[in-house]
Amino acid sequence: NQGAGTLTGSVFLNSLSLDLTNVANSNALQSAAVTLNGSKLTVNSGSNVGNRTLAGLTIGADSRIDFGTISENEGQLDLSGKKLEVTGKAEISLNSQLSSINDADGTAGMEKYVTEKITLITNAAEESSIGDDLLSLAGSATGFVRDVIQNNETVAKLKGNYGDLSLTGDSTKSLVVGLNASELELLKTYTVSEG
Repeated sequence: NQGAGTLTGSVFLNSLSLDLTNVANSNALQSAAVTLNGSKLTVNSGSNVGNRTLAGLTIGADSRIDFGTISENEGQLDLSGKKLEVTGKAEISLNSQLSSINDADGTAGMEKYVTEKITLITNAAEESSIGDDLLSLAGSATGFVRDVIQNNETVAKLKGNYGDLSLTGDSTKSLVVGLNASELELLKTYTVSEG
């Protein structure tokens, strides 16, 4: 069904690319359940990072979802309480450069404050599933670097490796990727003022 520039119902993509950073695409598909079959879905690209919405997502074989430069609070794919399902071997790609952290008090580089995961897909239905070993990180998505900003200057880089993909939550599910930080590279004076 189509009306007023939006699609409802199901949209099937076979060997196609869909870029949600294009505002027209993003707005048109907010009420549609999308099925990827050998297709690529771009959620974020370059500096165009934002939360996007679909009404469900099925990821078929040989498909890829590109989350680009993502953060804890921006760049997620919201499924509006609808189902996430993975039906064939597919990949998630992420930039090695994660979004920067504004860190006024210096806690971002301290072990107990280091972010351990980032949410990629949120608000998926309770019955969502990703199957065993069907969804993996693309080969290039192994390590990450994150700039630490104080007083509008990059004072350090937090480095590490991406961990496992997992589905978490109870009544609604989220697809998250683990972050295993292993190194803090100081570039300038890094002020730590934990109270």
